[in-house]
Amino acid sequence: MKGVTAVDMFVEQIIYRKKTKSQVALAVLIMALTSILVVMLLLFLRAMALMLLLPLGWGMWWLLSGMNIEYEYCITNGDIDIDRIVARRKRERVVSVSMKKLESAGRYEPEKWQGRQVDRVVFAAPSEKEEGLYCFSYRSKKRGYTLVVFQPNERVMEAFVKALPRLLQMEMEK
Repeated sequence: MKGVTAVDMFVEQIIYRKKTKSQVALAVLIMALTSILVVMLLLFLRAMALMLLLPLGWGMWWLLSGMNIEYEYCITNGDIDIDRIVARRKRERVVSVSMKKLESAGRYEPEKWQGRQVDRVVFAAPSEKEEGLYCFSYRSKKRGYTLVVFQPNERVMEAFVKALPRLLQMEMEK
């Protein structure tokens, strides 16, 4: 048919990383230390305290907001990209691979991966205790054998399965 073009596929999803207990403890420690510094500044350096409070408050905000991490999954025409976004101010691409290069895909079962040699693990999900975690693996010249754990919603999962090579699609259907 004349004038018919292929349909581009583009699906994305943002997942917010849950804070661990150690991150919450660190946030409490940062707030406590900042409070102690504010009190000390007000007691000992009254004249300079006002000039130092603003940078101190900004520093506390910068450290605390830096703990806010989200992941963006993006499937575009047979490629999957995963970006790590820190405090909505810094974006870093952590995975970018053609689905044709994937060696395995399926539900994430930690015990299945315990004895295997993996050079890099990308954990792009809210937490390890979440339901509906999936994973895929591939080999990269730069980073070696990589395992990626993620939590796709229905739309992303549908696009993910459609873009997989036929052999991996059959594995996913099991």
